[in-house]
Amino acid sequence: MAALAERLARAGFAVVSLDGDASEGIESVVRALGRGELGFTATAIGMLGSATAGAAAAQTVATRAGVPWLAVSDAPDGVDAAVRWCGEHLTC
Repeated sequence: MAALAERLARAGFAVVSLDGDASEGIESVVRALGRGELGFTATAIGMLGSATAGAAAAQTVATRAGVPWLAVSDAPDGVDAAVRWCGEHLTC
């Protein structure tokens, strides 16, 4: 996911990365982004996660928060697909 975060940042997206069991942290980060507490005001929020067992819990939290979600695979084109998805779903 580090390569994806770097690529998204180079494409102009602000990136917040959570490690471990992120399901509780996701709600806190979404609230902080909505209030501008991370140094910028988010005009759109999307979430990407790896296709692991923990992704189901994170997806549930994202859905509850009304945030679009994409599970990213380890496929060679996964990073490119994720950057395209962000451009389509998060450009305001």
